[in-house]
Amino acid sequence: MTPSFPSTPRQVTGWLIDLYPDETGLALWLLADTGERLSLRLDFPVTFYAAGEFAALRQAWRFLQGKGVSLARATRRDCSAERSQRSLFSGALKWLLVVCFGYLGYKNARFGKIESHEALTSISRELLLQAKETAESLGYTVLHMYIDCLWVQKPGCQSAADFAPLLATG
Repeated sequence: MTPSFPSTPRQVTGWLIDLYPDETGLALWLLADTGERLSLRLDFPVTFYAAGEFAALRQAWRFLQGKGVSLARATRRDCSAERSQRSLFSGALKWLLVVCFGYLGYKNARFGKIESHEALTSISRELLLQAKETAESLGYTVLHMYIDCLWVQKPGCQSAADFAPLLATG
């Protein structure tokens, strides 16, 4: 039997064990103070959008179909409505993770230790430095780096399309 949250809402305190996407959406696992293991599953399909030249999109479509991936075409209107809903959900998740990260280093936190905070910032710092090196290898000048952002500049780059080669390296 898979642990789950009861159908009647109640306040639960405990440890946040894991948060990840799965086949049906998002899974959140808690270890309650009572020792009970609880999971919350939020159903939403994991969706990716692609834009580009028709021939490249057709080639990607065929490749994914060959791998057994379920595909559907969407109109721009469908995409914008779903993007709006996902944007709200994504924003909520972002703030949940920001709060969790903040508590990792808090001395009275119910979960985590300062070592957890240090490990996470170490990984983040390494990834940010890799992104900086990649940008510089493509001829961009890094103006500023902060937590999870790079501000870059390159002579002749004026529009979002000019930065596509940098974004494609991710």
